[in-house]
Amino acid sequence: MLKVTVADAGSETEVKIEGDLAGSSVTELGDVWERLRQTAKSRKVVIDLSETTSIDACGKRMLMIMASQGAQLTARGVYTEYLIKGLLEKAHAGCRS
Repeated sequence: MLKVTVADAGSETEVKIEGDLAGSSVTELGDVWERLRQTAKSRKVVIDLSETTSIDACGKRMLMIMASQGAQLTARGVYTEYLIKGLLEKAHAGCRS
């Protein structure tokens, strides 16, 4: 199960993802992301993955897309931080063509 909470925090928008980012929940996150891209054009968007319990391949792909489109990914915990570092490296490598 996935819970996505969007909150305005001053000059940025924070998206907190809790639970499993897998299967059909990836589509749900994609819908939230598209709405944010339309409404928060000049605001920084921070994706907090600290309470995410699992991320499948489609979830990782969605996070890479979000990062390549300007989202900042954050998390607490060794594994999640390691995962984010790898995703960001892949997302930014795609920009160096």
